[in-house]
Amino acid sequence: MSGGYEGESVKTVLPKHGVAKFDARLVPGQVPEDIAKKVKAQLVKNGFDDIKVEFTMGVTPYRSDMDAPIIKELIQTAESVYGGEDQVEVLPTSAGTGPAWEFNHYLNAPIAAFGISHAASGPHAPNENVYESDYLQGIDFLEQFF
Repeated sequence: MSGGYEGESVKTVLPKHGVAKFDARLVPGQVPEDIAKKVKAQLVKNGFDDIKVEFTMGVTPYRSDMDAPIIKELIQTAESVYGGEDQVEVLPTSAGTGPAWEFNHYLNAPIAAFGISHAASGPHAPNENVYESDYLQGIDFLEQFF
């Protein structure tokens, strides 16, 4: 979000305009352009009729069938490598963005994403990191799965 004077020091001047940039994580069945229109309509409904909404990009949401045999095999392999069911977190929907819908649509194959990390890794932050042992265990997981 941005508005008004942003330079050094302080200026107690009311801004002429403000800017906000946000993204929305969609679920299967939602269409990015439609959601942008609905956000605009909701803002207008709440009295912000002079607001400009600019749609910059969108990705079709996707979720694999968690009962697909290859997904079940992936989960079982992870449980084997990482020490049991209580050591593996399975999320049917990820907040990540990518072309999973396109891959599934054109290849007709379930898509799964997985990563390696530890609890204090600071994902996507300046302190993001991974331990060498996590990296090597990730290699073992891929080797066993493939």
